[in-house]
Amino acid sequence: MKIKSLKNKHIVKLYLLLTLFLYNCYLIPCNLDSGLNQLTEKQKDSFFIGEYIVERSINNNFKTNNSIIKLKKDKTIEMNNMPIDIFDFIKSNKKINVQGTWKQNFIENRSKDKYFLPTDLKFGENDGTGLALRTIQVYVKEKKPVLFIEYGDPDECRAIRFIKK
Repeated sequence: MKIKSLKNKHIVKLYLLLTLFLYNCYLIPCNLDSGLNQLTEKQKDSFFIGEYIVERSINNNFKTNNSIIKLKKDKTIEMNNMPIDIFDFIKSNKKINVQGTWKQNFIENRSKDKYFLPTDLKFGENDGTGLALRTIQVYVKEKKPVLFIEYGDPDECRAIRFIKK
């Protein structure tokens, strides 16, 4: 009888540990996009063209006062004073300038429309890398586009959001 109850206690403990482990693996929503709305239809390029400033920096220690993204008519993108960490490279708390190209990608879905700006970025020689592809999610807030960049381990719930001036 004692052996059976000991077995049951171990099974219960194992079940609790497994539940806690799985619960901590990104099952808790981060709500990084709280206050933002999905775009529900394809936009003209002119909707996106302009200068973006940091709207919100979530779960990081970046000093982002001078971080700016510029989307230009000729489909080029400039990212100035950007924390290198958001590109998932070597974590160095370094700020870099990046240039490249951008385009629109609107995915209609019955349950949830998604808007993305795929980018093809070129980094400077001193930044320790060359080219990189990065997809930026796009939302809207108060009729302005918001560029939403999640980075790092999803369990860390880290993001940076830029809103059009």
